Amino acid sequence: MATGMDLNTVSTGQLFSNGHSSSDVIGNLFIEEKPSSTRKRPNSGTESNTESAEAKKLKTVNWETQTVLPKMGESEMFLFSAIQNLANNISVSFNMMNNRMNQLEANLEEKISANIETALKTHIEKEVGKVKQELKDDMVTMNLKIDNVQKSCENLILEKKDENSIDIRNNVIIKNLAYDEKEKDSAEVTMNKVQTLFRDGLSIPNVKIQKVTRKNGNERYNGVVVVQLEDNEQKKDIFKNKRNLKNNPAYKKVYIDNDLPVETRMFQGSQKPIIDGYTWIGNNRENLHINAQRGSGGVGAFLKNDLFEFYDITTLDNSVEDILWIKVKSKSSDFILCVAVYCNQSIGNIVICGDFNSRCGNKSDYIEGVDEISPRSVIDMNENYNGDLFIDFLTNINFAMLNGRIGINDFTYISPQGKSVVDYMCVPHEQFNDFLDFKVLKMIDIINQVNYNPEKIPDHSILLCEIKVPKVCIERNTQTIDETTSNTRKYRVNNIPDNFLLDSAIRDRINETINRIENAINVENNVQSAFDEFCVLLKDEMDDKLLK
Repeated sequence: MATGMDLNTVSTGQLFSNGHSSSDVIGNLFIEEKPSSTRKRPNSGTESNTESAEAKKLKTVNWETQTVLPKMGESEMFLFSAIQNLANNISVSFNMMNNRMNQLEANLEEKISANIETALKTHIEKEVGKVKQELKDDMVTMNLKIDNVQKSCENLILEKKDENSIDIRNNVIIKNLAYDEKEKDSAEVTMNKVQTLFRDGLSIPNVKIQKVTRKNGNERYNGVVVVQLEDNEQKKDIFKNKRNLKNNPAYKKVYIDNDLPVETRMFQGSQKPIIDGYTWIGNNRENLHINAQRGSGGVGAFLKNDLFEFYDITTLDNSVEDILWIKVKSKSSDFILCVAVYCNQSIGNIVICGDFNSRCGNKSDYIEGVDEISPRSVIDMNENYNGDLFIDFLTNINFAMLNGRIGINDFTYISPQGKSVVDYMCVPHEQFNDFLDFKVLKMIDIINQVNYNPEKIPDHSILLCEIKVPKVCIERNTQTIDETTSNTRKYRVNNIPDNFLLDSAIRDRINETINRIENAINVENNVQSAFDEFCVLLKDEMDDKLLK
């Protein structure tokens, strides 16, 4: 460099990088400035020596990092300082930018995955909504088809009823009217017999009859006569005067009744559900008493419905009025309930029970010294003619009363006029030990127990006995119960899955079933077959989706 120019010696006092690359290194410059002076040859040695000493001091700095710059003024120094600060700020900004990029790189994958998941979820929900709507539309269509099938079934039933039914509101039924062989050839003969009955038996002349039909009878009973009247007023007159038939010897056994639909007649048959849990089997009297308002009684029994699961219960004989034979057949043995005499003793155990209107007093129902029967406790000392007949009957057939011998004895008939024992339960001598308990339950006690207020309290008490059943019968019944329980299927009806009746396979089967149902109704006229098809479909689907 030319002499005569003042130089400022700048040295790098410290270099650092803070982990950055070589391009990021910014040196801090420490500047030492000497007072400005014009370089001249020294006039004397002293001055020259002084300058040499100062120069030697400056030479102690590392020459590799020394930078010699021209002398700068204040503005140049300010600019240099600003540049230095700018470099520092750029370094800090670069560090911050680098950290931010690292954060963005770390979060980018997570954000992209979240966005993709959100987009897929929205799309899937949209598609699932479309599928659900289609299924709902299909279910609505299927329900409409089912409703149409149901309406078709109902219309078909109504049409069949309309074809075969006649308005029976003005009809009456005549029973036990004498039969004439000429009626086979001419319905006019039957018409004349009915007109004669109304005129002579009921004192109602000129009854307007539209049609008369004699039903087929049998050897024991004449066929009933169905009479179709012109209006309901004549029917009312006939029912008001039908009691007069009892006063006419020619028609005392003739009975006039209301014509009922087939379903009602079947419901009012010999087995009637009168009390919940019990089935009524009875034999009503055909000949009504002149003062009877609804009926003249008969004989019958209430059988618990549970018995029908393990026993075959049938009416053995009801040919004799006021006598009813009921056969209760088990898996291993038979016994007869409500019987009269010898004809069924060989079948099995026998029980005779009911209201015999017999007051037996303290008479013995067995032969003393011959039959090994204990005496009975007597609470009704009165006797009547029926009692004598009943005692002779029991003695002849070797039967004895349970009343007064086992369990609790009491009066069986209680009324405002008095109380007596006229209802009995009797069993053969050899079967006496098979009856474990016997009770007479008064109706007033039963009414108070069940907290029921009837219009009228029945006069007769209830006879209750406990019978010892053979062990083999109990074992077989228990086995039957176990088999029934094991075959019972349970379904989860409280948690029906969403795909119940909605699978593509089941929907195709539903359509096929609907077609078969329509074919069964329209072509075969078989409503039962159509109903069975639908039940099989539901059962299979429940076994597949709801079975526990």
